[in-house]
Parts: sequence; C-alpha cells; structure tokens
Amino acid sequence: MIKVEIQMFGALKKFSEDGVVELELKEPMNLGEVRTALITKLNNQFHDESIKTLINTSAFGNENEVLEDDAIIKASAQLALLPPVCGG
Repeated sequence: MIKVEIQMFGALKKFSEDGVVELELKEPMNLGEVRTALITKLNNQFHDESIKTLINTSAFGNENEVLEDDAIIKASAQLALLPPVCGG
C-alpha cells in the first residue's frame, strides 16, 4: 500500500478536517490517477458539485516542484494541492 498525504489550500481546505486528506493506494499510480481517486473520495464524503472542477483545475506539487499528471507516485508521498488563483 502507498499512503499519500495531500495538503489542501484555499477553497479546497474546506474538504478536510485539518487541511490534510490521506489516500491509501494499492499500487504506484500516476498523478492523474491520484487526482481521480481524490475526487472520488471527496465526492463520496461531501457530495459537493464543485469538488471535481476545483481539483481538476488545481496543481499538485511536492516539496520541490509542481508535478504533471503523468508523474508516477511510487512510494508514500506528501503532496500539496494548489487551487487556481487570480490577481491583478
């Protein structure tokens, strides 16, 4: 099993008790599959229509870089989910 801890920020933070969501995955997955697993878990828990859009428009990162959806998560990982922002 792979344990993935995802730190939630901005509008996504309301979908976690302490700002963190944990996923337990059966095997290494690419980040796109982790994204899908997170959407499924949160939809089952919160039944909020905005979850899918927020997560699909957010960027995943680790302590070093922003990750693409084809990045492979091979071992237990700590990730951050960064929602889209705008400014001017």
